[in-house]
Amino acid sequence: MKKLLCLFLVFALFVSCSSDDTNSLNNGNKELILGVWNSKIYTISDNGKVVYIPDQSEGARIDKYKYEFRRDDNMFIWYYYPGGTFFGGGYEVWNNAYYIEGDSLSFVNEEMNTSTSYKIEKLTKDELVISYIIDRGADKGLLHTKFMVR
Repeated sequence: MKKLLCLFLVFALFVSCSSDDTNSLNNGNKELILGVWNSKIYTISDNGKVVYIPDQSEGARIDKYKYEFRRDDNMFIWYYYPGGTFFGGGYEVWNNAYYIEGDSLSFVNEEMNTSTSYKIEKLTKDELVISYIIDRGADKGLLHTKFMVR
């Protein structure tokens, strides 16, 4: 009887340790994404080759993003437009809902009736890398990747 009980316990242990434990996003570790992230840089790629990186030199026109993911599935995006852009410089704030499913991160703005889904390439406590395929304009079909840090 003891051997049967031990065998049952070992079997139960293997069943409880399924393969989905390796994907932290499927495991409820949404905790990793909570908080404020600063956009470090972004790239545009075509078939694995980077075709555009914004100028990061002193005095360059650099668009700056800040993302805040909240526990209630709401997020804020602060976007700084440098002087001379069509907004004339300053910050714009967007309020969105966000959803995580597997390695997919979606932003939904119901007021503007827009939605964007990103693939989460990397998520650690200090680094977030997301990407999506551009679906319009001159860069249509190219890969847009955002690199963010805390």
